[in-house]
Amino acid sequence: MASAVVPSYTPQPFDPALADALAACHLDPPAPAATGVDVPALQLWKAGHRLFFTLIQATVVALRDATSPPSHPAPAETRTAATLLAACAAAMRLTTTFSPHDYQHTVRPSMAPPQHALAGFSGMWSADHCALVVALSIFNWATDRVTWRWLRNGQSPTGVERVV
Repeated sequence: MASAVVPSYTPQPFDPALADALAACHLDPPAPAATGVDVPALQLWKAGHRLFFTLIQATVVALRDATSPPSHPAPAETRTAATLLAACAAAMRLTTTFSPHDYQHTVRPSMAPPQHALAGFSGMWSADHCALVVALSIFNWATDRVTWRWLRNGQSPTGVERVV
């Protein structure tokens, strides 16, 4: 198994959603972080977002695999995508493990002019976020079609017969 190296603060204990995502990607979790380390808020913000965007890219791949013919939604890839989405949420929790004061006075100003050329900067502008929204829409469309076919045939998506 390969080892993941992410130069960021890892709170103790390691978030289970991140551990699940690493396992889904066939990677080992990182070594435990040193305790009592004071990581600056801006460093946490940037490292957490790098992890988040990496997880978004992996999620997009899993969603595309889940909706690829011949069998979509593919159960294993759907589970992987769900695991990676949970890890995305965990990465965002990691990203914000600092005080509101640090956000207001350190992080937020780094995203505004003159540090950033565009006022109102948002990660939702990124191509990765757009690709995730599109992949989720396609997955939703594909699963709706399959669910409708199952229901039309008197079955439920869980495989349990529908009572009529």
